[in-house]
Amino acid sequence: KLSNTHRSTKREIKAKLNQKEKIKEAKKQKDNDSDLDVKVESTHDVSHTRRNAYQILFSGFDKNDPELQKDKKSLVQLGAKIVEDTDKGFNVLVMDKFKRTIKFLLAANKGVDVVSYKWVKDSLKQGSLLSPNQYLYSDKAAEKKYKFKLENTLERARKRKDGILKGYHVFVPKNIKPSLAEIKALVESCDGTFVKTKPTQYKNDILIILNEDDQKAAQQFKELGFTPYSTELIYSGILHQDLNLKENLMK
Repeated sequence: KLSNTHRSTKREIKAKLNQKEKIKEAKKQKDNDSDLDVKVESTHDVSHTRRNAYQILFSGFDKNDPELQKDKKSLVQLGAKIVEDTDKGFNVLVMDKFKRTIKFLLAANKGVDVVSYKWVKDSLKQGSLLSPNQYLYSDKAAEKKYKFKLENTLERARKRKDGILKGYHVFVPKNIKPSLAEIKALVESCDGTFVKTKPTQYKNDILIILNEDDQKAAQQFKELGFTPYSTELIYSGILHQDLNLKENLMK
């Protein structure tokens, strides 16, 4: 026969096991709920999710356009957050005309939904923020010119674990076009390490990015053993989500 002490100990152990099971089950349910929230956010109208789930950035529009200002206010009333610059978090980019702007390239590199203005208009007409999935921006002429497909670019970017410049140190001169700040932002968004000091000796993990017409600087770096590249290495690399060193050498 078990003593009272032993019976008490067994009851305590059983109670602890039951408590652990309850905690485990609660955590499992929480994880399931989180997964559901993510799916709902990406496929259904935002009225069923938290406010500000869509953080919207616009590219290629006239900021002073009265209609645009009116539509932005209406979007906020529907639960969106309007973002004015790339240094703020955004998960939807609304495009007007195709141009490889810093906004577009950063969005493409992050796998952010890039949509046409029709998404805005249809959402306002519906009275709720629609899923961006059916409003992917399309410009057949641009895709033909740059030999890419935006849908594939975004899909690859979402699947990548590391950016296309991971493991590289990238030097860019101050006179780089369109600007040092923009190229630096793109390098870092590709997981590259931006180098401020001009390299004086060759290292195989350093990439030199120059303006296409900067032949003097290109020759100086070649004498050190480097192979200089144009900014197209980054631009086309982002569009294709692939770093093509061979096709983007300085001409």
